[in-house]
Amino acid sequence: MQKKPKPEKKEALPHIPLKTRRQLHKKILTWYARNARDLPWRKTKDPYAILVSEFMLQQTQVERVKPYYLAWLSQWPTITCLSRERPANVLRAWSGLGYNARALRLLQTAKRIVQEHNNKIPHNKEDLQRLPGIGAYTASAILAFAYNKPEPVIDTNIRRVLIHECSLPHTISAQDLATVAKQLIPKGRSRDWHNALMDYGATVLTSKTTNIPPTTKQPSFEGSTRQARGAIIRHLLSKGAVKLSREGFETTSKELAKQLQIAPERVAAALESLHNDGIIVFRKNQITLPD
Repeated sequence: MQKKPKPEKKEALPHIPLKTRRQLHKKILTWYARNARDLPWRKTKDPYAILVSEFMLQQTQVERVKPYYLAWLSQWPTITCLSRERPANVLRAWSGLGYNARALRLLQTAKRIVQEHNNKIPHNKEDLQRLPGIGAYTASAILAFAYNKPEPVIDTNIRRVLIHECSLPHTISAQDLATVAKQLIPKGRSRDWHNALMDYGATVLTSKTTNIPPTTKQPSFEGSTRQARGAIIRHLLSKGAVKLSREGFETTSKELAKQLQIAPERVAAALESLHNDGIIVFRKNQITLPD
């Protein structure tokens, strides 16, 4: 009878000694005190403002987010103000930032918070993750940055710093890395610690200097369905509606593609995905943004 191969032993996660933790805290936080990036969402502890920043920062570079964040809070300074807004106006304010579905998810989240949480951003991960557009990472970020809770936040920069400074394998799982990260959060300084790690990873321990690759690679924007989606939304914001051809959806896609100078198949795919995401609606003989 053939023997079954023994399962591979999982490598034990390192326990970071207190002395090592303190040394790392001193190194990173001292560097941060001198080199922190000047970011507008770090100048507030308002949970609503931090919620807005975290939605905007999803898959979007910091420098692109800055002007949108400031303009958004100028237009809708509270979650109550945002909750009363029309989707088309929210999409107009978001246009150009990319991943426009985030704007509607943020609006839906605002409405839910006003209706179900008495205008207060939830303090726990479970309630946060029940809201539209909030996954595990965004929930953790809100808890750490809005409420200073000792919740590990691991973006690509923080992942790289932890792997490098703690001599962890590049293949470490997200769950195991979170376990290590939790050990390292200094008491009462979760907000500062995570901001410091992000900046250290973004400017010192970069992918180039460490040779630690990211876990995912963002797809090219040029020639993508995402690019076509953005063009369609801008067109609708400008024109108000697109008339549906009597000959059907395919003809409408071709006519719109000609106006936008985008391949018809990309326009058709973009229209379908926008409709599935609730960003556009088909009304009688028109394509419009939602009310």
